[in-house]
Amino acid sequence: MRFIKIPPLVDFNEFKVSKEESKSNYFLFCGSIEYREIVDFIIDSYLKIEIPHNYKLNLVLSGPEIEFNKLKKNYFAVKFI
Repeated sequence: MRFIKIPPLVDFNEFKVSKEESKSNYFLFCGSIEYREIVDFIIDSYLKIEIPHNYKLNLVLSGPEIEFNKLKKNYFAVKFI
């Protein structure tokens, strides 16, 4: 049996969410870099799937800088901003 950890979800009723349509196509993940298994899973999946080049992966992560440096070493082909 395979398990995947899913971080807590946000209650969107508590926040104002813009309904404006984006001009670009992207996948978005927001969370902590402490959920490293999930971040690795997301990046690995994105790199493996065949999608049009105009779909970008945006990661909004918080956490210790040392963890970001480890992530950058493992995924040198991924652009980190």
